[in-house]
Amino acid sequence: MPCEADGECASGESCVLDHCLESQLVGCHRAGDCARGSVCVLSGYSGGPRGNDGMQSACVSPLSGADRQPTPPATPPEPDTGTTLPHDDLLKAARKAAQE
Repeated sequence: MPCEADGECASGESCVLDHCLESQLVGCHRAGDCARGSVCVLSGYSGGPRGNDGMQSACVSPLSGADRQPTPPATPPEPDTGTTLPHDDLLKAARKAAQE
């Protein structure tokens, strides 16, 4: 269940955006904690039972990275000229069997 307050979390955890996080990994609790135009986001969902192992919160500007464009590769990639995919024969056999 989502939390609404720190008291609903385990000892040493804080409630951030409906999730309990380890208190030392909390950079913000809500957008109001961030600079104007930034938002409070969570990162680091885990595969553990609670999904919060190592989860962090931080203020992020939606414009961050907008001034940095990816560098194009030195040589353009070669076009894919393949006419078949791996295991195409299995797919064709499965379709044929389904029609029979």
